[in-house]
Amino acid sequence: MVLNQLALATMILFMGVLNSAVARDRDHRGYGNYQCSFEDKGWEEHGGGHDSCGECLKHHGKCIRTCYEETYKCTVLGTDRYGTTREFIEEGSSQWRLEQKAMDRCDYLRYERCEPKGCQKETNVISRNRC
Repeated sequence: MVLNQLALATMILFMGVLNSAVARDRDHRGYGNYQCSFEDKGWEEHGGGHDSCGECLKHHGKCIRTCYEETYKCTVLGTDRYGTTREFIEEGSSQWRLEQKAMDRCDYLRYERCEPKGCQKETNVISRNRC
């Protein structure tokens, strides 16, 4: 009985790891979207890798899984009635939401002109290991 429970717990844990490894565009710990790429250790001739470790290992002897998180930094420039300017910067995973949040802050503080200055995308590796 205890052995069956242990086997079930191990299977559930393994499925969770497997599902998170091949997931794309899922929320990662609430901080942003992450994606994983699966490529051979040498030169990847497919120009974008594979969809999973298993698929990569079918074609190559050694494969690397790299997971990365994409975040955005959006800036809005506000000008008050005296001509003084202030930058409103928001960082996170949703470009549209961040730009809107920065615009809302600018409007809330009663700046007369609030101009979006754009968003910069940043890609950070959060894990890299062998398949």
